[in-house]
Parts: sequence; C-alpha cells; structure tokens
Amino acid sequence: MNIKYCRDTFSELCRRYNHPVPPISANGRLTRAMGRVKYKLTPAGKCASANVEFSTSFIVSSSEEDVRQVVMHEFVHYHLLLTDPKNSGHTPEFRAFCKEIGCTHIGAINSSNTLFKDSGALKIIGYKYLLKCPSCGAVVGKYKTKCKTVQQASFYTTKCCNAACVVEEL
Repeated sequence: MNIKYCRDTFSELCRRYNHPVPPISANGRLTRAMGRVKYKLTPAGKCASANVEFSTSFIVSSSEEDVRQVVMHEFVHYHLLLTDPKNSGHTPEFRAFCKEIGCTHIGAINSSNTLFKDSGALKIIGYKYLLKCPSCGAVVGKYKTKCKTVQQASFYTTKCCNAACVVEEL
C-alpha cells in the first residue's frame, strides 16, 4: 500500500458526501496511531481547516483492507467535523456513520489493540519489546529499551483481561 491509495479512497468518499478534499499525507512519526485528522475550529465552533495524516509504517506493512478501514475511519472523523464538530470523536453518532459507510474499525481506547500489530513495522520504527496480554494477545505496550516496566512486566495487569503482562522480544 501507499499514500496514493489513501488519497484516492479518501477523495472518493469526499466526492460522495460533497466535502472538500483536505491535504492528505503520510507521517513517519505516527507510531501509536494509524491515522489522524488535524483541524482548527473557528470561534463559532466550525471547522476552519483540516488535514489528514496516515502512519507511513502502517500503510507499507498492512493489507489493502486494513488500510481501507482506517481511511474510512478517518473520513468519518472528517465528515462529522464538517457537519457536527461536537460529535466528531468516538460518539454514538460516529459509530452510526461508520456503520452507514461500512467501516468496521470504529475506534478503540488504544490503537495498539486494533490493527497496528505488525511486528515487522514496529521493529522498523525501533521497538524491541512488546507487552502483551497472555489471554487475548492484545499489545498493551511498546518499548524501545529494556526499561523497568519491561523487566517487571509480570507486576502489571492488562485492562482487557486483567491478566499479568508478558514480554515479547522483536
């Protein structure tokens, strides 16, 4: 996958809903999020400007379907930002619009528990250790050094299954 695919998909959604196409770019510094919509609001609460960024490592290491789902997810944020800025987060309105356009990636508390799990991409970024839930396999932490948290991982419990964390070396 590449940024051109993201731009084309996002632009098609903008045309379908009669929205202006914002600047769309890849950002190599995004390591905890797969994508984001950056915006500024006017004093009246309307969207003054927006741009969309996608994680470079996520784009190059993920399947077309995973990238498409994240593009749709960010489009829903953008659409609601233009039409109803108060509900542009992961609100019930957000989830309803996701369902309407066929987006199954409706958001999570921590993006590392969703699609951004490719250990090859994480290794490229420089992570050496992953803290994981032994029950469900969710990634609950990413570390570049063998810090105290990594050394004493079993002292920490996961929010998902309330199990003691385990360390996976990349």
